[in-house]
Amino acid sequence: MVRFWTDDGNCFGVPFHQVIAVNYSPRAQTLLIHCSVGSILVTGPKAEAFLERFCEHKVALVKADGKDILRVSVAHQQGKSEE
Repeated sequence: MVRFWTDDGNCFGVPFHQVIAVNYSPRAQTLLIHCSVGSILVTGPKAEAFLERFCEHKVALVKADGKDILRVSVAHQQGKSEE
């Protein structure tokens, strides 16, 4: 499981097997992860490094630090909401 601490202070835990697809944009330094809760956006100069470790199941937590990871946000799937 990997935990995503979002910019609004919420934490979402997603089992690796619930990841549907990922897309990394080098130009925008942005990683988009499609999973069971919706789409998770990870932005920053270290987003690609995070992707490499994520694909190897070697990461358990991501949280924006203002330097390497600038933003972490979640767009919920339609019909799913934050409780």
